Amino acid sequence: MLTLHVLIEILLKLPPLSLFRLKFVSKSWNALINDPTFISKHLSLSLQQKHIILQGRLVRTNSKQFVHSILKFPLHRSLTSIQDVHFAFDEDRSVSLHDVNFSDDSAYLYMINHSHGLVCLRGSDDDIFLCNIATRQLRKLPPSIIYQDEMENQPEDIYVAKYLNSGTQGFCYDAKSKDFKVVRVLHFLIEDCYSYVPPRVEIYDLSKDRWREIDGSCGAIIHWHSLFDMYHEGKFYWWANNFKYNFEDPTKYMPQIIQTFDISEEVFGQIWYPEALRRKVKYSRQSLGILNGSIVLFDYIHSGQNDKMFDIWKMEKDEFGAILWLKLFTVGPISKVEYPLLFVSSNELLMECKEGELILYDIKTGEYKELPIKGYQELKGRNNMKATFYVKSLLSVEGGNVINYEF
Repeated sequence: MLTLHVLIEILLKLPPLSLFRLKFVSKSWNALINDPTFISKHLSLSLQQKHIILQGRLVRTNSKQFVHSILKFPLHRSLTSIQDVHFAFDEDRSVSLHDVNFSDDSAYLYMINHSHGLVCLRGSDDDIFLCNIATRQLRKLPPSIIYQDEMENQPEDIYVAKYLNSGTQGFCYDAKSKDFKVVRVLHFLIEDCYSYVPPRVEIYDLSKDRWREIDGSCGAIIHWHSLFDMYHEGKFYWWANNFKYNFEDPTKYMPQIIQTFDISEEVFGQIWYPEALRRKVKYSRQSLGILNGSIVLFDYIHSGQNDKMFDIWKMEKDEFGAILWLKLFTVGPISKVEYPLLFVSSNELLMECKEGELILYDIKTGEYKELPIKGYQELKGRNNMKATFYVKSLLSVEGGNVINYEF
């Protein structure tokens, strides 16, 4: 007969879906697998296995589909470990997850972020979902409290009517409150008018299963851009315009910044671009990444008709805590490459090509290898894919549970 210690060691090596099913064997097994210490140990072991979740318009069996795929390391030309994940809903769009293809664009789900095995997704109708792909759980979050409030109090005068610019969203685990949070920045702009309206900001706490509004007077208009959205060590980083509309000169130069948001303190901050880039910054020419634990900024440089180069700037702090930018090196020129996606190691950069191919580029040797993933672009010059690291875990998407996640 197995001792409890041996049983735990065996169970820790099983994938989340198998453990999720084993919870129904007995009450004691259910209690063991739901124990926060067991969940944390399982997550710690899962972190040793490297995966990437890739979102994009990909070619599958001669058809074009918008899909999410899990890529298992090591990545190589004969990549065989590709798990496509397709999301579908029942009639009330609640808790079902099936391996079927969507034929309707309205069913698309766009990845906001991943944290400790949970993936946050945004529907094309701005609904937000949490999903654990490994355990096949999906949860639709309550509707926005701010959007409903704004629409109910919209003025009758059509010339000053407000319309929604959904801004951006973020998702992460907050170590201070020991809870998962979703932050959503909503911009309601005055139609046909240059009046500045401060954004409104709401936060969803998974443990409480509800939204709450916080102070949104950050003085910037945040724009969603998949390659620019970044979460790192307790802060979100977004692309934003640091200005207020001006009646006298609406064409006035609008300084662009990196807007930050501290998820624990729930306060906004601002970071300026490197001095050399401030006047030429456009969101389509820059993106953010993580290299060796530090935030880096990609600045895109066209070096020819089919070639691109990327200056890489590292964000640092001086002895007084002020932000400094250090130019590290230039990548390229590289033929037919469109966008950098993700540093998978200190040397290897995952990149998307112009026609939707995926390559792994060695920044030291300049060599690259093509991966067996074929994408397509509906609009030329726009990024098609988004990639981030992913870990399989047992963490639940259900709110109101008493588990304190310890990472």
